[in-house]
Amino acid sequence: MDQFVHLEVQSAFSFLWGTFTPEDLVQETAALGQKAVALTDYGLNGAVRFYKAAIAAGIQPILGARISIWEGSTITLLARDFDAYGNLCRLVSIALADSMLPKVSITKQDLKHWSKGLICLASGRGSQIGPLRAKRGREGVKFCLTELRDMLENPEHLFVVIRNHAPIGGPNFSAHQEAKNMMQETVELASELNLQVVATNLVTFLRAEDYILHRTLVGIQQRHHHRRIPPLPNDQYFLTSGAEMKHRLPFSQAIENTKYISSLCKSFILPVGELHPPSLQEHEEASKTLAAVCLKETSRLYRPVPITYVRQLDIELQAVNRLELADFFLLVRQVVEFARSKGIRHSVRGS
Repeated sequence: MDQFVHLEVQSAFSFLWGTFTPEDLVQETAALGQKAVALTDYGLNGAVRFYKAAIAAGIQPILGARISIWEGSTITLLARDFDAYGNLCRLVSIALADSMLPKVSITKQDLKHWSKGLICLASGRGSQIGPLRAKRGREGVKFCLTELRDMLENPEHLFVVIRNHAPIGGPNFSAHQEAKNMMQETVELASELNLQVVATNLVTFLRAEDYILHRTLVGIQQRHHHRRIPPLPNDQYFLTSGAEMKHRLPFSQAIENTKYISSLCKSFILPVGELHPPSLQEHEEASKTLAAVCLKETSRLYRPVPITYVRQLDIELQAVNRLELADFFLLVRQVVEFARSKGIRHSVRGS
């Protein structure tokens, strides 16, 4: 059994970037003999499909997302439990509030307020660690990581990412040496700050030969959407085995920490197939309020109110109460009243 756990994985739900479906990810993870895997797209669009497929295959699903933060970096957040997943949803909503792409960053206050139960992976691709190291040296990097740790509700859940995407067996010795030096410096820096390191591969395609598909998707972004975005530099960002990760990253604790992080998320349960209507009032109170509102509106529209209408209203209210949806109907009414007061066009429909 392969003990390694991939904690940074971007599927086709990272649109025009990742190359595979959540179901394909689960199938390939099982084929490698790995017992857990994360899905960390820019958003949570594929979360339910991934969760269902993983549970059906006996794979532990770890739900997360990659999010842009205030200083320009991109971090990965993983949910330990369902409450943490709710916090993650909040942060993703904030990050994507004004754009279909993660151009809007969350603020320090956002992360500080909604980080409870979340595990943060930092210093990987898309972070400002590299530029900071070049401009301000190690002290600049330390400041960046310390600031991030101070914003977390659970600072012990900040992990510094190390990766090695230098092609194995390639002729470019300098690239291998540079990657090795970078990893060693990152491990030392994390140790100085009493932070743990974790190994990831930022999986973007399942097999190395799928790199061409990734380049094609990025090409669509460049030519059709006119985005200045480069593809990944090589074909090493695939779903690797634990043995290969150990070969790439000779830091045993970073490898072991993938299993440790997955154990922190072991209790996560996504209650799929259940209704989750918003709760503004207790069910009994909401039922009484909804009945009073309905009777008031009915009497406003009809004078006198035909007895057949009263009987039909009673039937409808009983159905609503059986499903415990009175609170939801009251919420919809608030939304409609707000739209009406602001002159916003609106409509209500049922199914």
